[in-house]
Amino acid sequence: YYGAKLSNTNKYGELIHSALIIVLKTELNKSGDYKLKLDNTAIGEKVKNGLSKYATISSGDKGIYVTIMQILLLGHGHDPNGIDGTCGKGTIAAIKALQKTNGLIPDGICGLKTWLKLLEL
Repeated sequence: YYGAKLSNTNKYGELIHSALIIVLKTELNKSGDYKLKLDNTAIGEKVKNGLSKYATISSGDKGIYVTIMQILLLGHGHDPNGIDGTCGKGTIAAIKALQKTNGLIPDGICGLKTWLKLLEL
């Protein structure tokens, strides 16, 4: 899927984190004309712009960006109560926990600052 060489035996770590960055860049390329190189390199200005424009997530949002965020939350030790692509109560609680842990305002909205924390390994 998306060219990631993963199996169900992979534990969250560098391989899965890298694959999620590739998936995120693929989806940003679909959402806008970013022409991002599909690799796991550092997050640059084009990715930041795309996240700000297409991937700010709040309660009730659904879709691939929510799914990516949920997996990243889980990888950072904040269980969103399942990976279902819907930003519900469990996901909001996990976002707030991550934000609080990282000195961000715990508003439950996954904006650019929260995404950047999630994209750190």
